[in-house]
Amino acid sequence: MEVVPRGLAIVMNSLCSSRSPDRRTSWTLLPWSVESASADTVFSQPDPQVIAVHGQRFCTVIPYPDGRTASLAVRPDGTAAYGDGTSYEIRIFRLAAAPASRAVEDAPADDALSVTLLRRDAPRPELPPDAIAKYRERVTRPPSLNTTRDDWFQAIEAALDTPAWPRYRAAFNALEWDDRGNLWVRRVGEEDAQTVDWDVFDPELNYLGAVSSRPPSRCTRSQET
Repeated sequence: MEVVPRGLAIVMNSLCSSRSPDRRTSWTLLPWSVESASADTVFSQPDPQVIAVHGQRFCTVIPYPDGRTASLAVRPDGTAAYGDGTSYEIRIFRLAAAPASRAVEDAPADDALSVTLLRRDAPRPELPPDAIAKYRERVTRPPSLNTTRDDWFQAIEAALDTPAWPRYRAAFNALEWDDRGNLWVRRVGEEDAQTVDWDVFDPELNYLGAVSSRPPSRCTRSQET
């Protein structure tokens, strides 16, 4: 949830749903009117960052192994950047509040915003076969003691046979606007990368260059026995 002028930009994730035709999870991005209910639906589509697992008596989701994640950043003027890292494609929405009395289903998205696609052809680290093997080993473990093992194994095997496994790591996993209106895109590096790399774009979305920084150090606390 991000604050924007005259409302809020919200990413809603249903986590797990059997109502969609392909039974994948879905998310919706919409401006929310302060005076009433949601003002407009920007768009809704199957969530590409997680895999749905459907059992006989449960439904859950597991993340893809390439590190993709939904990222949303909103500038003070209401410009929102959204992307999931599946590819180097970022949607730039210039949000405008719709009339408070207009219902979501009656409000076409074209009346409320303009959309720009930011794409860049940038190298991405490969996802080696052993990473996929470790991922499969990790996610096949039942998530809790309350999950029947046979039911879980059948459901997870069916889910893992559905997607096409990515060859490369996600293109990015975070978006940020700075005080000058520049968009910062955090790249996904190698698993043991010693730096965090950001691509920087000016307010007109022209590429300015890359910035590398050290990741925050992890604090550890020793425990005396």
